[in-house]
Amino acid sequence: IEACLPWLKNQVEIINPEILILLGEVAFSVFFPDRDLKEFRGELIKEKDKKFFVTYHPSAGLRFPKIRKILEADFKKLKNLFA
Repeated sequence: IEACLPWLKNQVEIINPEILILLGEVAFSVFFPDRDLKEFRGELIKEKDKKFFVTYHPSAGLRFPKIRKILEADFKKLKNLFA
């Protein structure tokens, strides 16, 4: 990931998406290396003129039924952000 990080951040700047959806710890740590995903999961983070929505990676929902329900709730929140 570190090798590609400059290109990723450059693409984000060029594309300038309305919102970045970070799925899982790896994606979250790219943009927030000193923070804990659990603190921000299911929330909209506004930082550095960007918006981020953070939740668990979908594969975690396949392995853990409890997380699947959390993911479903988070995706409903995300849907409402665009409603």
